[in-house]
Amino acid sequence: MAFAPDGGALVCEYCTRNQGIGLTNQTALPGEKDFITAMATMKGHGRPLQEQVFQCKGCGSEFILSPKLISAACLYCGSPHVVSLEKTTDLLTPDGIIPHAFNQKRATYHLIQWVEQNKIKPEKKVELPGGLYLPLWTFDVGGEIDYLAETIQFETEDNELAHGGRPQVLRIREQYPVMVDDLSLPASRKLSAPLLKLIPGFDMKSVKPYDPRYLADWPAEVYDIPMADASLDARSQAYTLTKRELPNLLSSMKIIHTSSENLMIESFKLVLLPVWMTEFPFGGREHLVLINGQSGEVASDIEDKTAKVPEKSGGLLDFLSDLLDD
Repeated sequence: MAFAPDGGALVCEYCTRNQGIGLTNQTALPGEKDFITAMATMKGHGRPLQEQVFQCKGCGSEFILSPKLISAACLYCGSPHVVSLEKTTDLLTPDGIIPHAFNQKRATYHLIQWVEQNKIKPEKKVELPGGLYLPLWTFDVGGEIDYLAETIQFETEDNELAHGGRPQVLRIREQYPVMVDDLSLPASRKLSAPLLKLIPGFDMKSVKPYDPRYLADWPAEVYDIPMADASLDARSQAYTLTKRELPNLLSSMKIIHTSSENLMIESFKLVLLPVWMTEFPFGGREHLVLINGQSGEVASDIEDKTAKVPEKSGGLLDFLSDLLDD
């Protein structure tokens, strides 16, 4: 059966029979795991992965595959392999997934639009984009930031505060509450740079509970950034973000010192994001291009200032129109 991006169904290509995904509980939301409890357990934190894991013997990439699949080709290097059940006891099952919203032809259309808008001429034929899911950690960060600040007050002779009195510098030690919801970090090192550009464009409110049947047409890359390592980065980012905003939040004070001692990760989850991927030949090398499988937004490692070059005669579609041929 193949996945039909119609809101969640599998369709048999021979008899057209439908099989709904997640229809028994439409209101269910992917659960977040308590971080403190998770770190106190050895294996971590949740159910071990039960699906097949395909490991490419060529480049070493790993993907979660649909159950009962017996062969697969690597999305990165293209080498085909027979699938074998790898040891997955240390891998966590994803908590949620954003299903792919369109097919390869539509992904190619978004790619052509992006090429035309940026006036980029490919130097040779562009391969059709391939669909996959990329892993993402999300963290809820809470607690407080301790800060030391200075403020100026005006004092009268009878020690009452009043405008126009003598200035007095007071030092204040306080805490500012922090609550960052779904701070998102790539869980894979391979595509983290262009994926960072796409992450803000995903609607995280549309995340559905994970179901392996969503992988019927598109595999999911296995995360290679451990949750514990990602949580340190998430805590640091939340601290840096709030620290940067403190002068605006406390406009009447001058911030002298801050501390993240009481800042903590409260919960986390592992989410799979839908992405289409291809490489674009430009500037003498292949550039990675990712397409948001939910919105169609395109991101690449091509610099904007170098990508926008004058269009020559012939038109950009001359280089890409064959991608849309049936």
